[in-house]
Amino acid sequence: MINRFEDKLALGLSRTLKDQENVMPKSSQMKDEQKIQQILTVKQKEIEYKMNQEKERFKQQYELEIKILKEDLAYQSHAAEMEKEKCVKLLKDEIQGLQDEIQNIKIQNIEEISNLKSKQQREQQLQIGEFQREKSQLLERNVKEIKKMEQLRCQELEQWKNRTLMDKDQTLQLFEEQKHKEIKQLTDTFTYQLQQQKQENEQSLRLQKTQYDQKLQKISDQLDVERSNCEILRKRLQEQKKQFDLDNEALKKEKQIRVEQLQIEIFQEKQKYQQLQQEMDQMKFNLAQKEQKLIEEIDQKEIDLRNQYHEDMNQLYQRQIEVAQSLELQYKELDEAAEKKYNKLKSQYEELQSIMRDTLDKQERKPLRPLQQQRRIGSKDRQQEEETGLQMLNLLEQAQRRSSQMSNRKELKKPIS
Repeated sequence: MINRFEDKLALGLSRTLKDQENVMPKSSQMKDEQKIQQILTVKQKEIEYKMNQEKERFKQQYELEIKILKEDLAYQSHAAEMEKEKCVKLLKDEIQGLQDEIQNIKIQNIEEISNLKSKQQREQQLQIGEFQREKSQLLERNVKEIKKMEQLRCQELEQWKNRTLMDKDQTLQLFEEQKHKEIKQLTDTFTYQLQQQKQENEQSLRLQKTQYDQKLQKISDQLDVERSNCEILRKRLQEQKKQFDLDNEALKKEKQIRVEQLQIEIFQEKQKYQQLQQEMDQMKFNLAQKEQKLIEEIDQKEIDLRNQYHEDMNQLYQRQIEVAQSLELQYKELDEAAEKKYNKLKSQYEELQSIMRDTLDKQERKPLRPLQQQRRIGSKDRQQEEETGLQMLNLLEQAQRRSSQMSNRKELKKPIS
């Protein structure tokens, strides 16, 4: 802050110097003193205003920092309370979710048991129905076979009656005995099959019952495991809640210690601010003295600079006069040399023109030559004419440039106003 104040003071002094440089030469000592006094009062007021602004800004900054720290502490305590409520709510929700899950598992187990029982009943009914259907089919098949066998026996009997002359009663008795034997045999076979099917059905039912009992035992074991897990989780949640309460208490104590430390730091900063204010007052007094000395030095330097400026301007004016005189002599010499060269080039140009006229006259007087020689001579003559023409044009351009340079130099010779 002190460096910034010194920079502002240096900027103000530089502006003061610029204002003093822009001022016209002094008319009287009294007016200059009044102006300097006015400038000093303005600068003094400006410095006081800036000091008051810095003081007020410094005070507002400390108040703002204290306010921000208080708001931060309040926000942190509120955030900790919210976090605590959030954790408690999460624990309750988790316990409720576990209870709901256990209830759902119980409902699912009851539904599975009821489904298994209904499925077992349906399977038993299906097996009984299938057994009745097989029994009826077997009876029908046996009846058909008996009828078929009766038909065959009748046929055989007829054949046998035709072949033999046995007594009718004996034949009927034999037939009835044979029929009773076959019926008894079929009945025994059918009874044995029914007994075998019944044993198989009872065995499959016992096996299914053991399987269902095993499934129910497994589900019961799973429920016991879930109950033990829920109990462990409940104990763990209670331990976490206790730890959270301990952490919250430690955080509150830490915040209280931090607030006390901040209050001590604020008190120390206030003392530093008062000390800084005293230093600034002393600095203000020292700067006022330095400013007075600087103003005196500036006035003396301004007088010295003005005297030096007038002396330098006089020397520069003398140098300009000497340089102008030397340049004028050089321009005269250059004009004379250029004029001589121009006259020389002009005479050379006239001589070339006369030579060209003479050569043209001679060529016109010469007799005609063969066509090939005329072409060769004509081409050579044209080349020579072109070269001489180009040389003449270059000489004329150089002469024109020389004349324009001489005219420019004559204009430059005019005295500078």
